[in-house]
Amino acid sequence: MKTSENTILITGAASGIGLEIARLFSQCNNKIIMVDRSAVQLESEAAKLHNTVAIPADLTNEDELSKLIQKVKLNYSEINVAILNAAAAYNHTLYTTEFDQAYAKSEINTNYLANVRLSHALEPLLSKKKEAAIVITTSGLAYVPNLEYPTYSVTKATLHSFVLGSRLQLQRNGSNVKMFELMPPLVDTPLAEALNAPKITAAEVASAFMTGFAKDELEIRVGDTENIFQLFLRSPQEALMAVNGGK
Repeated sequence: MKTSENTILITGAASGIGLEIARLFSQCNNKIIMVDRSAVQLESEAAKLHNTVAIPADLTNEDELSKLIQKVKLNYSEINVAILNAAAAYNHTLYTTEFDQAYAKSEINTNYLANVRLSHALEPLLSKKKEAAIVITTSGLAYVPNLEYPTYSVTKATLHSFVLGSRLQLQRNGSNVKMFELMPPLVDTPLAEALNAPKITAAEVASAFMTGFAKDELEIRVGDTENIFQLFLRSPQEALMAVNGGK
């Protein structure tokens, strides 16, 4: 995929991986449509970058999601790349009073359903372009869950399955839209602040993504995600234990 002269939608763009990816693409002569629920932070960060548009939207709100889709179709029909990166994570333990069904629903809506809805809504628009892509951010936890973030892990595993199925279906449909999956390890962002474990920076993830994107690496496993993947191939149980402290 080319890394310049694109029009790119990025969700979860006000901070973390989404913001770092927006920064890199902004430096490479692309138009960036930045989306996030944190309106003030989004607009502040977008103002620092070249050739960007900020669209505040809560992707768990059906009305706001529909308005976002319509706005993109009407005002940014030249879009050829969608990077679906928004995520929510709730630290809790299964089978305890910590479980919050309302928050679990929010994680599922943000991490999975919004991405599915956006993929289906934008694919017809993207498919009209000579070079087009959908990028979905999952996680190394798509292979094995982290017990401190069980619902988050489930949503990423489900997204991984959705990406695999989508990639095959798009090929069978004759679509020219490439389906990428970005699979970071533990990243030093607010989502992972409760975890006391080695983390890499969002900037490192963004840099690795740009390299893989340019090379058409459809599954971009960053850092320790590659190690977990290789361990999972050898022994799913060992991979599970490695992610969860060997307990």
